[in-house]
Amino acid sequence: MTFDDSVMDKNSVKNELKQCPRCLDTFECKAGNITLCDCMKVELTAKERAYISKQFEDCICVRCLAEMKNEYYKKHLTTQINQLLRR
Repeated sequence: MTFDDSVMDKNSVKNELKQCPRCLDTFECKAGNITLCDCMKVELTAKERAYISKQFEDCICVRCLAEMKNEYYKKHLTTQINQLLRR
């Protein structure tokens, strides 16, 4: 199967093979039935979603999504610690 091929799951929902712009791995996007998509396994707040959306216009794989969530918190906590230390 090539990168451009579509994939049909058990429920006949058209899925799409995509390349993650962050790690370049190929993954299956299930935007046709978002509740079955792997990205739904990573719960994001509005701030986390905004942070990731500023860096990527399209979907990223679930592994990178989880890593970006952790990256957001590391940067956010570092900023908070630095602000407290300046007081």
